[in-house]
Amino acid sequence: NAIANYRAMYGWRERVKLINVRTGKKYKPADIERRVYIAQLQSLQKTLIQHQEAPTTVTAAKIGDALGLLEQLNQSRQLVDAVRQRFVRPNVQAHLSQSAIDQLARRPVGESHPVRDVILGAQIRGTAHTTGELTFATAPSDDRVALKAQIVGNIQSSTKGYKKPVVVTSRGNTAFVSTANLYFSDEQFLTTPSCTTASTDNTICSVCKTGGNFGRRLIEKIAWKKVRESKSQSEAIAARKAERKVSKRFDQQVGEAIYQARKNYDEKVRTPLIRTAMFPEQMEFSSTSNAVQIQTMLASHTQISADAKTVDIEGSSDFSLKIHETAVNNFLPTLLGGLEVQQETEAEPPKIQGDVPPWLKELAKKKNEERLAELQKEEAAQDDQAEKDEQQAEFKPFMLRLNQAHPLSVSFDEQQLRVRISLAEMKTIENGEETIRQDWDFLVSFEIIQEGNQVKLRRVGEVEMFPTGFDPRWDKKLTGEQVATRGALAKILKKRASEGKGFPEEITLPEVKIPRQNDTEIVPVLQHILCEDGWLALGYQMPE
Repeated sequence: NAIANYRAMYGWRERVKLINVRTGKKYKPADIERRVYIAQLQSLQKTLIQHQEAPTTVTAAKIGDALGLLEQLNQSRQLVDAVRQRFVRPNVQAHLSQSAIDQLARRPVGESHPVRDVILGAQIRGTAHTTGELTFATAPSDDRVALKAQIVGNIQSSTKGYKKPVVVTSRGNTAFVSTANLYFSDEQFLTTPSCTTASTDNTICSVCKTGGNFGRRLIEKIAWKKVRESKSQSEAIAARKAERKVSKRFDQQVGEAIYQARKNYDEKVRTPLIRTAMFPEQMEFSSTSNAVQIQTMLASHTQISADAKTVDIEGSSDFSLKIHETAVNNFLPTLLGGLEVQQETEAEPPKIQGDVPPWLKELAKKKNEERLAELQKEEAAQDDQAEKDEQQAEFKPFMLRLNQAHPLSVSFDEQQLRVRISLAEMKTIENGEETIRQDWDFLVSFEIIQEGNQVKLRRVGEVEMFPTGFDPRWDKKLTGEQVATRGALAKILKKRASEGKGFPEEITLPEVKIPRQNDTEIVPVLQHILCEDGWLALGYQMPE
């Protein structure tokens, strides 16, 4: 069955006929197909051994491709399951402390509103102003994130109570505490109805008779007595009414926030992963009494995940993020697969083509505009027209198209970031003629350096070039043609580097900024950065 499926998918019968004609040997098609299938399994075995000894992005990609093929053939399920079980560890982990959550989400509460009510038959009219503070705390939960949102506040009111034949002026203070439980998981975001407790303390300012002065003193004296007698009862009624109003308003605000949070999660996280067939089977949310943890595994059926436990960051952090190289490499094909970059003239910025996210095109457009502005400044500063024409003549158009399946990959080890750029096709002008090269990789290494609150990538060594999939750890020899091509590419890179157009020597990554209410931002302090064994771990402390 496996051989039949393989033949149906890849047309091995036609290839078998060519083999027979070329070799002169008479093999049955099934024999050849069986040999090809066995060769695939042997290649997987060899790659697994190599990956265990020294894992690389190349070996990881080969294992993922082989597993995807075997699953499509619907054969060797025990082998596929065994390999999958070996590489099923989460490759993205995030930790956020309770204090960090509270600092990010804590905000003051304040609003004014009219008072229209009836208490003990009196028509109450006036205004009230609510002040307080919304805080958050984590709660233990094994299968979801549990938070407790709480508002502690006061309602200051100034009212008049109308009950013939008198009007009572008073000032009130209602202290309240309102609490709601929030729960977050991949399946749903939800909240429980809030629970509010309140106590009211009213100060009677005046009791005045209405409708003339006849019997005013007597009526007001009697009214004062009744007001004092009913004060505790009216305060209790006012407190219960305040509890209902505060809970209703709190539930409305929390409900709107939960709805918007779920909408953002679906649109920006869940739906893109589902659309690209990378939605993880494991999406684990949990919380303790002092922190929130989220971990997941980004890998499709043709990819593998982490096979090693996560690294530990020294010291405590309010916020930490740990990413395994497989999480990055598994998702990059979605963003960059088949991307094409070309530039015809020096004056025109590079153009990006391909099925890439809109934000990536916008970023490229912004960078192009900045580059164009720099060129215009350079042209304005050049007085010698001949020199300018000479520089324009030196420019040579080019086109680069990234590999569709593995456009770019990274590896994390020994405090270094190693980037492998895989080009499916590259067109350059050499000696006045267009030269096309296919399936070549460029390897660049950067040392990861922490300088204050910033992360810098400083290039280490020269850029290396190899045929796509070639790994110097295992593949020892290049063909003569490949050696010649490698030398030609080295010359091109050296020339572009001398012109300031090569791979950058240093890259400064921007600080992490977390938006808050009222268009403010919090800049967490970078405390730890660790890059080893395939993991990149960052630890941040919230500012005081």
